[in-house]
Amino acid sequence: MSAWASDIQLTLAQIKTDEKSNKITAIPALLDLIDIAGCTVTIDAMGCQTKIAEKIVKAKAGYVLALKGNQPNLRENISGFFEAELANGFRDVSHQYTKTVDKGHGRLEIREYWLTDSITWLSERASWPCLARVEMVKRTRTVKDKTSTELQYYISTLPLDAVRFSYAVRAHWGIEKSLHWVLDVTMGEDSCRVKKDLSVENLAVLRRTALNLFRTEGTLPDKSTPKKMLRAASDHAFFAHVLLGQPYTPKAKLPRPIKKRKPI
Repeated sequence: MSAWASDIQLTLAQIKTDEKSNKITAIPALLDLIDIAGCTVTIDAMGCQTKIAEKIVKAKAGYVLALKGNQPNLRENISGFFEAELANGFRDVSHQYTKTVDKGHGRLEIREYWLTDSITWLSERASWPCLARVEMVKRTRTVKDKTSTELQYYISTLPLDAVRFSYAVRAHWGIEKSLHWVLDVTMGEDSCRVKKDLSVENLAVLRRTALNLFRTEGTLPDKSTPKKMLRAASDHAFFAHVLLGQPYTPKAKLPRPIKKRKPI
């Protein structure tokens, strides 16, 4: 389990969890490893627990927590509220709304965000420290001729700002593409067959450390991580620069010689 800083695209900490262990107990331990003061913490639905929310607030941070089946009453109350207010046009209810559209590679995805701070009706609000807003996201995805719709509900301490909330939701899933996908595809983490003793944990630390080093390296900002890895393997000066911070000047590319064509 990793703590991911979406703004700077870096892994801040990680903690090992066994398959049979409860990940809910691992989240507080992971939060203890980092300073989250002033940050907004986003966690999957499994982390939507009052004790975890309390820990985040005590650390002087905010939270955006997804709701699913682990909080059935809370989710049912919030979903019922939004269903009724959408039908009623949010009459006499303070709220904000925003919409984003992504299109590319044969896929169209429309995301609509609603949030409100009118939560005096929410009976569970006293159990959640500093709870200030409830939110709903509607995702409509069209791939070729198939369209699917998904509704997701959240609770948070964020201000009544739809744009900021939409960024928090989108940034949360950045860990999948910017970390998990890179570890699997570029660094072959999932296909690694090393399992003995602490080797899995040690290699996980090394991979994430290497990825952080490549991303903070500033001499080749236009190069992808795979290209930087390849250069570090073949260029000792660049390897020393990434690992030890030694000065490095990228070599200029020499123009290819023009081959003279033979006369016909």
